[in-house]
Amino acid sequence: MTRLLAAAIGAVTALTLVSPTAHAEPLYGGQGPERAATSNDATRAAPITRREVIARAKDWLDPPVPYSMGAWHEGRRTDCSGYVSMAWNLDSSMTTVSLPDVAHRIEKDELRAGDVMMNGGPGSGGANGHVAIFDRWAGHDHDTYWAYEQTPPHTVHRKVPYPYFDNDTRFLPYRYNLIEDSPFPQRP
Repeated sequence: MTRLLAAAIGAVTALTLVSPTAHAEPLYGGQGPERAATSNDATRAAPITRREVIARAKDWLDPPVPYSMGAWHEGRRTDCSGYVSMAWNLDSSMTTVSLPDVAHRIEKDELRAGDVMMNGGPGSGGANGHVAIFDRWAGHDHDTYWAYEQTPPHTVHRKVPYPYFDNDTRFLPYRYNLIEDSPFPQRP
C-alpha cells in the first residue's frame, strides 16, 4: 500500500511539473512534451551565436516542417513562436506573449541575422501575434528583408516587406538577450 501511495504521489508530482501554468495565456497545441516557458526558464538557456540561430532555423526548412498551433516537432510547437524558441535554443517553447520576456527592442538599423520581427507581448496570444526570424536585408534601401518563418502551410525563407506584409506596424524588431554578436557577414 505504501509503494502504491508513493507511486501515485510521484505521478501527480510529475504531472504538476509539466503542467503549463506559468502563463494566463493558453499554450496552443496542448501540453506537449514540454511545459510552458517562463522568463526564468529562458535565462537558463546558454548564449547562442547568430550563425547558430540561422543554422537552427534552416533545420526546419529542408524538409519544411508543417505549421500547426497544435502539433509538436523535436520538442517544440510547430507554430511561429515554437520555431523561434527552437532557433534561439530556449529551454522550452515560448509564445508570442512571452518571447519579449527574453528579448529587448532594437531599432530597425540595428537588425542583424538571428534577430526577430515580432507582433508580440500582451494580447498577442494564439493567432493574434506572429514572429519571424530576420536573416538579412534584401536590398540597400532596407524596405524588404529575408526572413525565416513558421507560417501556414510550413517553414519558409522568403522576402518580407518592412515591417511586415500590409505595412503591419505592430511588427517591431527584437533581439534575444543571450545572442552573441560574433561576426556574421551582412549581405545587402
